[in-house]
Amino acid sequence: ALLGFIYAYNSRVLDLHFYYMHLPLALGATSGICALMAGSLFKAFRTRAGILYLGLTCWFAAGVPFAYWRGGSAGALEGWMRTLAIWALLVGLTVTFRECKLLLNAVVLAAATAALMGLFGGGAEMARLSLERGLLSNPNYFALELLIALPLVVCLYSGGGRFVVFRRVLAAGLGGVSLLALFKSGSRAGLYSLGVMVFLVILRVSLIRKILIALAAGVLFVVIFAALPGYLRVRYLTFSGME
Repeated sequence: ALLGFIYAYNSRVLDLHFYYMHLPLALGATSGICALMAGSLFKAFRTRAGILYLGLTCWFAAGVPFAYWRGGSAGALEGWMRTLAIWALLVGLTVTFRECKLLLNAVVLAAATAALMGLFGGGAEMARLSLERGLLSNPNYFALELLIALPLVVCLYSGGGRFVVFRRVLAAGLGGVSLLALFKSGSRAGLYSLGVMVFLVILRVSLIRKILIALAAGVLFVVIFAALPGYLRVRYLTFSGME
């Protein structure tokens, strides 16, 4: 139930299809019942991070009545509480290393699903790639979803064990689709964040790998950038305005 919830929540596929069935709510509620029965629902809040998270939440809630825009602040708090509940489910139901890998792979598959839905039949805001409706109809949120999954794609590619060749081919395909959709979203924040991620990876590896990664990233950037429509290239080269 948790894997299905994470897949639906990140891919937003149910924003487009079968949205009237409220499946994410059903899967999330089922996960919560399982965590409660296992006695692990509140395990996250017995950690130092959980205590700090709760303290920050209380501070947030205490400030809402005094906010300049109380309605908007209350809406932001509602989203925050939803994130807090999801985090509790993740910590409570993810116990073993294998379960953690399954969870992260579900995030990768969800991002690739969102990318494919965007590339084949997605909507567009000012000709920027996104989904037709739902949370990922915002191109910047769409790009963020893809960006979050990219480090996990690298982990999937570099992992050992059985079926290495299959996993690497799969990871390369998922990563390529996600990168293409990310560039076509026209999100400058997404592009700059990707550049920072690549830079941090280069800092952490040996000299030979620094050179190889820099060359591969440069070639990939040139190829994808050349394949983009002209209006997106212009957008990426501007820092303000509506271009």
